[in-house]
Amino acid sequence: MSIRKSVLSLVVLGAMVAPAFADSHVTFVDGEIGFIWHAVPGVKSSDEVRKEFEAFQANPVTADGYRYIGGELGYVYVGPKAGPGKSRDQVHKELQTFRSNPVTADGYRYIGGELGYVYVGPTATR
Repeated sequence: MSIRKSVLSLVVLGAMVAPAFADSHVTFVDGEIGFIWHAVPGVKSSDEVRKEFEAFQANPVTADGYRYIGGELGYVYVGPKAGPGKSRDQVHKELQTFRSNPVTADGYRYIGGELGYVYVGPTATR
């Protein structure tokens, strides 16, 4: 029974893997062990790639907030660029609004104590 399952699983796996190689720019060599990679045409010109690389070298921070340090560290998270902060009056106004109706934007009401926040749903009056 286990041999039949093994053979069946190999057949199913082979049927799933074959289409994956159909568009991968890889050709298997008949009678040989291995395959041949084919060059894939690029979408960008070499000048565009060079400009992007120079911009990254000038400021080595990726779009998701990681700075390239190099060496053993590689990438270190520095966070995304922050915009201008809020004024003291804006923060105070937000605090007063929250104290009058302690429901967060995602529907949690602050009740304090050990429970802290309780989900009341997005339909609650804010």
